[in-house]
Amino acid sequence: MIGASTPPRPFSARAPSCFLAGVPNVARLFPDYPAVEAAYFKKTRIFPIMHAIGIRRSLVEQHPWLAVSVYKAFLKAKQICMAELGQIGHLAVSLPWCVADYERARASLGEDYWSYGANENRHVLDKLAGYSFDQGLSVRKLGVDEMFVPSTYDLTKI
Repeated sequence: MIGASTPPRPFSARAPSCFLAGVPNVARLFPDYPAVEAAYFKKTRIFPIMHAIGIRRSLVEQHPWLAVSVYKAFLKAKQICMAELGQIGHLAVSLPWCVADYERARASLGEDYWSYGANENRHVLDKLAGYSFDQGLSVRKLGVDEMFVPSTYDLTKI
């Protein structure tokens, strides 16, 4: 437990160089982070969104097809990537248990653990909007339906 005399512990999505160098007072907050993350997902059904793509409103107004085309391109790229992750004959990286890790992730988090689309991530986006408002980052809680171009919602209904 962190007490009053414990110095603050910064965190980062990427391992800082001092961690990689083995500095003794730098460590993971959760040593078995995959188990902690899987338990959090099981409890909340939230797997943190890694990225979002923003397109300037004026561009979408000028080119109504743009948002859907970008979305379709990312869906296709994801489809190709996920198919290759499961191929044992040509691993994308030189790690010995990539396919086993991929299978373990799918077993813990489901087939579409990095789901794309507003409807597929509605509960996560709603929680994110709530956190943003509660923490004073936004002046109101944004509704999920306000976050994306309507044509991308239509695509996710197919």
